[in-house]
Amino acid sequence: MTVISQLNPAIPCAWERSQVQAFLTEAAWTLSKVPDTERRHVYAGDYMGGEGDYPEESTRTRPTPKQIDLYLPVLAWLEYLPSLFDRALVFRVVASFNGEPLGENERIRWTKLRKRNGWHYGRHTLLRHYNASLDLIAGNLTAEGVKTP
Repeated sequence: MTVISQLNPAIPCAWERSQVQAFLTEAAWTLSKVPDTERRHVYAGDYMGGEGDYPEESTRTRPTPKQIDLYLPVLAWLEYLPSLFDRALVFRVVASFNGEPLGENERIRWTKLRKRNGWHYGRHTLLRHYNASLDLIAGNLTAEGVKTP
């Protein structure tokens, strides 16, 4: 868990944490809907907990062609994170949103995520790592000159 020590708050970000979260949420939802039998084997070990950990059905039924084109490059943003734990944490959190943005009054269900994934960290520690990871991704996207939508 080295993300927090590598974050430099002095670097201004054109990307915001909420934008990164929205794109990753959309990519996780698209991944769960792509009709490919290999997808569970490719990502299950690295990011998800296993076959049963995919989010429940969303109100939307199919991804658009644009979502399909973007989901793999967006999931590649997780490689900016140096730790596999941080990658898994971010992916599992955004996958739990079931493709919908987190509402203003909604909270991440840390207890459910901790039980499902066997994490023994407190919710404040997980939240701190999650936010720092999103900030690190946003900083890298800004440094590489990726345009914000």
